[in-house]
Amino acid sequence: SAVPSGVVAPPPRDAASPLPEIGRVGALDGDYRARRIARDGDLIHLWLEAKSDAERNRLDEIWVDATSYDLRRALVRDHLYLGMGGQSIDDEFDVRFTPGPGGLPLIASIRGETRYGQFETQYTFSDVTFPKALPEWYFAPKQYGVHKNDAPA
Repeated sequence: SAVPSGVVAPPPRDAASPLPEIGRVGALDGDYRARRIARDGDLIHLWLEAKSDAERNRLDEIWVDATSYDLRRALVRDHLYLGMGGQSIDDEFDVRFTPGPGGLPLIASIRGETRYGQFETQYTFSDVTFPKALPEWYFAPKQYGVHKNDAPA
């Protein structure tokens, strides 16, 4: 069976760890441990735990296609800030993805809800198009600044 790019065999188990590490999920801004994995129809459901800085690394769960490992859904924690005073309430987002050009996941919809049910948000993206080819810098966030004037309008 095919292994998705970026998947690395986990390091040897740390004897001090109470749970064996089954696999790892890497992200640009963080490092996660899959603490539970289950089959959900045609998808694989992973419950994630940030290995460091849970306030910055806010992915809680993801679903990937069981055949291609393409991202299909993610549950993400965030904060809804109330004005400029720094007060915030917890916010949770359910992000749904659809395959885009070259297999890249495109956000199809985002549904947000505060923990206390005070606010609910819904974003739906449709008619998203991309040119036939995208420049390499488009996939390298650290290069965005020097290509500010080259970005599509």
